Amino acid sequence: MTRPILPVAPISAAFVVVLVVGIATGCSPGSTTPADEGSTGASATPSPHTIEAEKPTLSFDVFVDEYRASTKDLASSLPTGASFPATPPGEWEPDGVFEEGVGSMQAALIWQCTWIGEYQRADLAGDATARSAALAQLDGWTELPAVAPNVDAESVSIWHRDVIGAAEEGDDSFLTALGEDCVGTE
Repeated sequence: MTRPILPVAPISAAFVVVLVVGIATGCSPGSTTPADEGSTGASATPSPHTIEAEKPTLSFDVFVDEYRASTKDLASSLPTGASFPATPPGEWEPDGVFEEGVGSMQAALIWQCTWIGEYQRADLAGDATARSAALAQLDGWTELPAVAPNVDAESVSIWHRDVIGAAEEGDDSFLTALGEDCVGTE
């Protein structure tokens, strides 16, 4: 019998961290610095924090196809007995337009939530072997195909040090907080 994975919140803790860092550094889509004093202002210089051009957009059906393709690729690395929902969980606008990669990222977030759930179950059961196995899987989260292109070296370092490393040392507070963004895993 496979355990269904319950929905993950469409907005993850990772998104919140990126949003907070972006706001703190003045990063915003298309942000520019003011033109030099005395100029006409017609040629504002792009800020060093300018976000790259938006990715192509997808219809809802293509977004779901992207999600399904990613779940197929990730299915073999889920915990024994776990499976992905057939469609992205949560409330999605069928007439909406989705940025390319959102479906794949949803699959990656569900994968992450599933392994966090495995870690928490093992921790509650006092199963050190299963706990370590779950942490070993979570350690590779930043290398998933949907995640790797979206994280920089500093973010990867923080993940390994402050989330995985801290949990290995007994402080799983950040991992627990990430798990709270998951609607649940079964």
